[in-house]
Amino acid sequence: MANAIGACLEQKQTGGHVHLRHIANEYGIPPSTLDRRVNGKVAGSCHASGRPTILSSTEEDELCEVLKVMSRRGFPLSEGQVHARFGKRLCC
Repeated sequence: MANAIGACLEQKQTGGHVHLRHIANEYGIPPSTLDRRVNGKVAGSCHASGRPTILSSTEEDELCEVLKVMSRRGFPLSEGQVHARFGKRLCC
C-alpha cells in the first residue's frame, strides 16, 4: 500500500497525470482505496476501519490471562463476573 501511495505522489510531483487505476491494478489494491489514501480522506497506509477499541492491548491481555487461569482452575468466569472485575473499562 505504501509503495502504491508513493508511486501516485511521485507522479503528482513530476506533474504527470496520475493513473490511479493503473497503479492500483499494478499493486493489487482497489482503486477506490488508493484514491482515498492519496487524496487524504484516510490517513496513512495501515488498516483504518472499525471502531476504536475499548480496552488497551495490555488490559485485553490481562483479561485473557484472568479468564484462562480461572478456567484452568475449574472456575470459569461468567459474564457478570467479568463485568464486575472489568466493568468500568467495558462500559460505553
